[in-house]
Amino acid sequence: MKLTSYGESKFHISQAKAAGLTEIILGHKELNRFSKTNTQDLEDYFAFAKSLDMKTIFEWDILC
Repeated sequence: MKLTSYGESKFHISQAKAAGLTEIILGHKELNRFSKTNTQDLEDYFAFAKSLDMKTIFEWDILC
């Protein structure tokens, strides 16, 4: 079974990696109803997840 989780901080991403997850879902506050992540933090989270060799998924659930 493949597990995926949401990441809202570097701590969440590192905890997901430690738990054995290989994918993380990230969202931006302007494009996702539940995310509070701004652009700079989102870029940092993508880079951090990639440095841990995790697959990243961008969630976009708001139509402009």
